[in-house]
Amino acid sequence: MGPAPWTETFAPYDNKLSMLMCPTMSSHVLDGGGYQAKRGRTTYGFVTSDTNDMASNLVRGMFGKMSFFKFRDANDGLSNTLLMAEFILPTTTNDLGSIASPVAGNADKIPANCRALYNKATRQYTVAVQPFRGRNWGEGAPTVNCVVTAQPPNSPSCILSASNSSLGLCSAGSKHVGGAHALLGDGGVRFVSDNIDAGNQAATATAAALGIGPSPFGVWGALGTRQSGEIVGEF
Repeated sequence: MGPAPWTETFAPYDNKLSMLMCPTMSSHVLDGGGYQAKRGRTTYGFVTSDTNDMASNLVRGMFGKMSFFKFRDANDGLSNTLLMAEFILPTTTNDLGSIASPVAGNADKIPANCRALYNKATRQYTVAVQPFRGRNWGEGAPTVNCVVTAQPPNSPSCILSASNSSLGLCSAGSKHVGGAHALLGDGGVRFVSDNIDAGNQAATATAAALGIGPSPFGVWGALGTRQSGEIVGEF
């Protein structure tokens, strides 16, 4: 619908749609003014998979760049495959809802390296950040409306460059205590704990590293893939 989402003169993108916002999130740091200040927000993202790759030939999940999949493509089973998950918005500069950007040291690919850029004691990133998350419900850029299941909910997010189209680790999250809600392919909505098994956080979250095999990121990573053959237990 309409022109590109960065066209600020297109008023429909300014509509505030309550169904796209978790009631626990009421503001965005961009609400204070400037670029995209008037846009309608969202706190629900499409799960791309357990990797930061979105090219159509590399997508391990149900959503990716210029691609589409049908329910029948979820060979792992619709009850074991995520479609969407909620995330938190940046409400102040440097908070968990922001995205560390640009990053070095493979922090956009290796969860443990990304986590090292966020100080849990101060609840602040230690590097530069961008306020991309959820800034416009009409924007499909990976940093804005997508979720990667390489890190458990309420983890930091990190991308390679300071661009909304940059690839990286964009985490689920919420202001609910202890986890975030996620939508499965069978229509079920589950509250996923921050403590869900997320496997090897030192693994590299790229399609080149993971191929078509099982996710190294535990149960959470397995839920993000559609046909990697994992056995998903209780979560």
